[in-house]
Amino acid sequence: MSKDNKNVNAVDILGLDDTDADATVDLEYHDRLVQASKYFKSENQYKELLRLRFKLVASGVLKPKRSLDGLQIPPPILEDL
Repeated sequence: MSKDNKNVNAVDILGLDDTDADATVDLEYHDRLVQASKYFKSENQYKELLRLRFKLVASGVLKPKRSLDGLQIPPPILEDL
């Protein structure tokens, strides 16, 4: 993955299904999430959080450049992902 390419197909990163094939992720935002992912219990938990973010963006609940932090999701919900 080249640093020149600011957007990358989310299917490549997250293994989302074909219905999400047009989803893209900003690499700078993704890099920040990768750094934060060291606090997650597992890689699957991190991927589930990203899937949740893409679903919220697709449904219009969350703007594309906003983080999930702004939604103030209670920690117990995130721990169950």
